[in-house]
Amino acid sequence: MTKYTGYLEVSLPEDAQAMDIPTMFRSNAEQYRDYILENLLFQDHHGNIRSMIGEFPLATTQKQVDVLIEVLNEWRDKMDD
Repeated sequence: MTKYTGYLEVSLPEDAQAMDIPTMFRSNAEQYRDYILENLLFQDHHGNIRSMIGEFPLATTQKQVDVLIEVLNEWRDKMDD
């Protein structure tokens, strides 16, 4: 019997696609928002935020959303614009 680790094994579908960096760089805010909502993230019927590909959870509580936003803001500060 396998020991439960609390982590899911995630497999990506063969037809999984992601936007490349040059295309994303050229995207305006509306196009990028559409990409996020149509290809990256979704909110399930319990309110959990999940990855579109693999459907693994990214945040299951409001506090986890706050932490996710904090991490993204830290990374944002390190980016060139």
